[in-house]
Amino acid sequence: LAAAFGAAALLLFHRLFLILGPGLFDKRNMDLWFQADSPRTIDDIMSGSSNHYRSVVHPLFSILTLPIVSVLFKVFHVAPAATVEWLVPAEAGVWMATLYALLRVVGLRWVDAVLFGLVGAASASAIFWLPTV
Repeated sequence: LAAAFGAAALLLFHRLFLILGPGLFDKRNMDLWFQADSPRTIDDIMSGSSNHYRSVVHPLFSILTLPIVSVLFKVFHVAPAATVEWLVPAEAGVWMATLYALLRVVGLRWVDAVLFGLVGAASASAIFWLPTV
């Protein structure tokens, strides 16, 4: 059930990512979404030679995401932009599946865990930050 919950979240947040549109990739829109610096972050995900000057804030981000994008690009020939388009919602899906699993480990019934997971998905932080980088 956790995997299904995560897959549903992946599809939902992929749709939200598409609503934000290609403006996230445009360097002129550096502060388009609550000063998130999305173009810089997307550049860090897609290229190991980008300027990682903000890596001191989140040092593991590039280390964890760049290999995924590189493998998908080299092995499956997926364009880096398309990889980012699915990687960001996949992170949301993993977050939702982990939240559900954690709620079950704490001792909630599956119905309660689903309801609290939906509350988590509808929270302001999830809606504003999970569909973007």
